[in-house]
Amino acid sequence: MPKTKYYNPQNDVVKLIDGKRIPVDPYNMYQALHAAPQTPARSGTEAASPAMIPPPQTEDVYFLFDGQYMTLVENYGQNTIVRRMPAVSGRQNEDGSFSYSKERQYMENTGPIPEGRHRIKLNTIRYIKDTSFLNRAACTATGVYNTLALRTGMPTVKLGSFPGGRTAWGEGSVDIKLDPQVARETGRDGLTVHGGWVPGSAGCIDLVNNDKEFFRQLERLRDKRDEIPLIVDYSQTLEKVRWQE
Repeated sequence: MPKTKYYNPQNDVVKLIDGKRIPVDPYNMYQALHAAPQTPARSGTEAASPAMIPPPQTEDVYFLFDGQYMTLVENYGQNTIVRRMPAVSGRQNEDGSFSYSKERQYMENTGPIPEGRHRIKLNTIRYIKDTSFLNRAACTATGVYNTLALRTGMPTVKLGSFPGGRTAWGEGSVDIKLDPQVARETGRDGLTVHGGWVPGSAGCIDLVNNDKEFFRQLERLRDKRDEIPLIVDYSQTLEKVRWQE
């Protein structure tokens, strides 16, 4: 049976899979993760997810997002390394939870990233620290203004390449290339992976305070590839979930 290794850095940003060591076939890691008992299946009779096909064996490195975690899976011969980072997508409900229903996936600027087999474009990594001083100042000012605007009912604005600065984006962002068919059906576009101070997004995958570890892994991987597969599947996710540190 192939071995599965679990990455556990000292700063504990990336967590083990609930501290359990589960020996699985590397190319069936996708099903094994979703079969874990800590994530009960959502009730109902929804159609099968478009992402419910295991990655082909040629894809030795890929990300999985299930509405609660962003998981990096690396297959090396008989060994599989799993790095699991808490993450969410879409805007919070009034009770602070997140929902990933089919209907919500169609809601532009509100719903989560749609299910499907997408790609993360490594040549689009952008960091706030690399932008100009004027751009960073504009981004920060926009964040302060928009916070007040949301409380008073005034219109929000977008200034700078990272409107809202680190509060909204964390360290930076990287583009997601949606599956063309999914993009046409849902009308979604312009989604990224980023961090920030408060969980939630307009549809991007938000790593909140796990973004430094995420980008560190991307920098390590982009020397050998331009894109990394991203599988998004909510079929085993609760109807409502909450941010988990």
